[in-house]
Amino acid sequence: MKFNPSTQIFVGTPKLRKLQLYGCLLVTLQMIINFWQTHKIYTEYPGGSHNPDFHICFAFTFITVFALFPLWLVYFKQEEMKNGFNRVLKYSVQFQEGVEALLSPYPDGIHVKSSSEEEPPPWDSVL
Repeated sequence: MKFNPSTQIFVGTPKLRKLQLYGCLLVTLQMIINFWQTHKIYTEYPGGSHNPDFHICFAFTFITVFALFPLWLVYFKQEEMKNGFNRVLKYSVQFQEGVEALLSPYPDGIHVKSSSEEEPPPWDSVL
């Protein structure tokens, strides 16, 4: 998925989709290698879970697992995400136009009192 500045929308091409698949597969392979090395250190080296190398491998496995699931989610839900991003871009322009009106105390330039508003008493009568 990439942003096309000339049309102001996000687009997806088959080439980008293939590159994203390769990236996801590469991270999956890295996770499998990390998991295998962590298991190997735990079972074959002295100290097991007390070995400092085990903790390093476990940390890398943990990181790749947490990075992997969002990557695959983005890969499978890319069309929905692209449509969502395009909608956000489309409607953000409308919201930006309305910000000035929201920040102004009187958006239309006139203050109309409602019937429930009463005239405040003059200061002389309060004192």
